Amino acid sequence: MPDVWCEIFAGVPMPIVQTHLIERTYRTNEVVFRQGETTTGLWVIQEGRVFIVHGQWDGTPVLLGVWGPGDVIGAVGLYDGRPYPANAVARETPTRLGWIARAEVLHWVRQYPEFAWNLGRRLSERLRHVQRVRISEHGQSNGDRIRQKLLELAERDGSPVQVTQETLAYMVGTTRETVSRILHEMARKEWVRVRYGKIEILNETALRNERDASETL
Repeated sequence: MPDVWCEIFAGVPMPIVQTHLIERTYRTNEVVFRQGETTTGLWVIQEGRVFIVHGQWDGTPVLLGVWGPGDVIGAVGLYDGRPYPANAVARETPTRLGWIARAEVLHWVRQYPEFAWNLGRRLSERLRHVQRVRISEHGQSNGDRIRQKLLELAERDGSPVQVTQETLAYMVGTTRETVSRILHEMARKEWVRVRYGKIEILNETALRNERDASETL
């Protein structure tokens, strides 16, 4: 049993987890679940990244989150049984997930207090993260959002950040050309080093100070 799953399912006997957990593997752009589909269970990311994207009425997608190893997805409808409010799309090959049926997850919530606490804590952290992102995005420039996203990814996954410029552009809501231009300038200042699919942070202090300075304007 992978360590990341042992942490998430803490409190549930491992033989029970192994009995009910189904592992699935996806390739880039494969859909894990679709907006409006019945909530079937809880998904846990073991490897890769998953984009949570909401399709607007006019067809313009809105990126709600990007989640990686150790994160859970599909939890919004666990308790009320309502459909998934957004699409989940794999963004890397391979992306490996584990799935537990909704009925079993709810049984574990009632049966194992440590698991219930752990799941509730994760959902609380997710809500706090989304609120922080939405607040910080208000009035920010593309440079601000790129610096903030790089720092966020590095804090969670370490440096170098494993992300393509195209994916980074999607994350912050701009174009790949804009990301390339801003990263080139950051590299010129020796704040980052850009390689294919990776961005290494060389001067975290400069990135944070530049962001903090821009936020006080």
